[in-house]
Amino acid sequence: DLGCAGGGLVKQLVERGSLAIGLEGSPHAITGARSNWGDIPDNLFTCDITKPFKLMNDSGNIQQFEVVTSWEVFEHIHEYDLKYVMDNINLHTQTIDNPWLILSISNDSSWSEGVDLHITKRDRVWWLDFFSQHNWHEAKEQALFIEPNEWMCGGPHTLHFLLEKIH
Repeated sequence: DLGCAGGGLVKQLVERGSLAIGLEGSPHAITGARSNWGDIPDNLFTCDITKPFKLMNDSGNIQQFEVVTSWEVFEHIHEYDLKYVMDNINLHTQTIDNPWLILSISNDSSWSEGVDLHITKRDRVWWLDFFSQHNWHEAKEQALFIEPNEWMCGGPHTLHFLLEKIH
């Protein structure tokens, strides 16, 4: 889970027996009231997802993931850095036959101390083109996988994507 905040989703997945890793760029999530960092310290890490990183498994290989999630994170990243996020996602899904990328992206403003923290606001067509440039396209089986009322995050201006990798 990219931008995992307090790690709630990761904790739920770990409790269900899944291998789940959460990456968070902000140290504030670690100490928050809803933080799960103390409960699953081997599954949550701080990381700048716009810089190259490698999550290694016990065999010393790059850990591969069937599903990558990110809930309202991409809008916080400058357009010129989004490519690097996708490079990291592609690195960690490269040997999986049919990986999924599930995310929400807000187009609302989010002001803090006079600064809009949502710096990349684009429409659905722009995002789909961007994802396509990085070998991901909208999944055809969307309705079978996630219903609109099942999304974890989102307001009226939030875009939701269920993407599959183009091989």
